[in-house]
Amino acid sequence: TYLKDDPSELDSLAEDIYKKFLKTEEVVLNLFHALGSEALNSHSINTSIIASIIASKLNMPDVFFDSLVKTCLLHDIGYSLIGKRVIFDYIDLEDVTVRSHIVSAYETLKNIQKNIGKEVVDAISTHHERYDGTGIFMRLKENAISPLVRILQIGDAYDSYIEIGNTPYDAMSFLLRYSGLIFDPYYVSVFFSIVGLYPTGSQVILNNGKKATVVKKGKTSSFPIVECDGETIETGMETGLFIREVLKKGE
Repeated sequence: TYLKDDPSELDSLAEDIYKKFLKTEEVVLNLFHALGSEALNSHSINTSIIASIIASKLNMPDVFFDSLVKTCLLHDIGYSLIGKRVIFDYIDLEDVTVRSHIVSAYETLKNIQKNIGKEVVDAISTHHERYDGTGIFMRLKENAISPLVRILQIGDAYDSYIEIGNTPYDAMSFLLRYSGLIFDPYYVSVFFSIVGLYPTGSQVILNNGKKATVVKKGKTSSFPIVECDGETIETGMETGLFIREVLKKGE
């Protein structure tokens, strides 16, 4: 309720993400994976970071950036309001909890939209529309869906897919699989151009049998830079090192 009279805390957090998290793409991605997935607040911040990376890559104006971060920070507030949360909510859109969190968020935020922006409230209310028009509740499709939503969805799905126990590689694969269906293929391609096929944090086995961690995108999406035995190594033809296997969490 504090937002009704004093939205300064939300403004401050949005500005903090904008100014501090976007120094370099690799630093941001490493920070994102280090934040963990212990609570809804962490998920909202993680979503903001990923969406911010995309917006920064596209040189979006500050006013758009500000609205995007606020949308990401508040997009799942409905789960807090109803006291239940579906962590990965991109498959079963008929789930009562999934549908309820959108309605609850709108009913609460519409009363304070003059403080946080009508475009933010509208985006939160439509963040489960799908690019192919099969979402809820308005069945919007393609460019009829706000770019705030289309960018948010990349970060939202990517982080929540990891939160339920999948790897960054799995999460990127999910985005690619549903590009053009759930997600805007343009924004998926932008995110893919940043992180590559093996996102930062992926645990892999190299063709020499050693375990390594992806620390940065390489020259191409298939050959990232990894850390192995305390050494930073570029995979590819020049070194003769390739990724043989992507490890699941805990392996």
